[in-house]
Amino acid sequence: MALIENPYHNDGILLDILRSQMIEIENKDIILLARNLYKSNYSKSGFKLQIWDILTELNADSLTVPNPYQDIQKLIDFRESLCALQSQTGSISNLFHSLMNQFGFVEYIESHGEFSDLEDVFTLFHTIKSWNENNPQLLLPNLLNKCELHKKYNIIIPRQILKKTVSNIEILTAHGSK
Repeated sequence: MALIENPYHNDGILLDILRSQMIEIENKDIILLARNLYKSNYSKSGFKLQIWDILTELNADSLTVPNPYQDIQKLIDFRESLCALQSQTGSISNLFHSLMNQFGFVEYIESHGEFSDLEDVFTLFHTIKSWNENNPQLLLPNLLNKCELHKKYNIIIPRQILKKTVSNIEILTAHGSK
């Protein structure tokens, strides 16, 4: 989320997101991005470039010129998606709705994850929605600050269980009746 607010926030996190299976960018392209960054910064002693700088230099003209990337269009699409999220105005709920749609979180979890992963995502989004309902003027920097405070003070957000079986109720009932 911090990358939506500021793509220069952390190159490591940006590279981790690019490496995730959900984004579907070839590992070779990510290595080339990192290599280009290293080559650009190797001899500089002052202002160093970051991964976002390399991504912003990619453009549609690079598609026709021979380039080292396997699929430069995916890199450009990722950059454009992140820029679209940055320009998103309105509530935090709308931002997360757009985030889920653009990157296909739910579809990815359904095909690659477990049900508990879906519960975790549901819990996170439900918590953020409740924070937004309590403060309709909640902006991304405020949300990030709130998340950092939860992390700093080790405040746990309890997972919301989405499914319960009849057998769980029966066991509790039988145990309670002894």
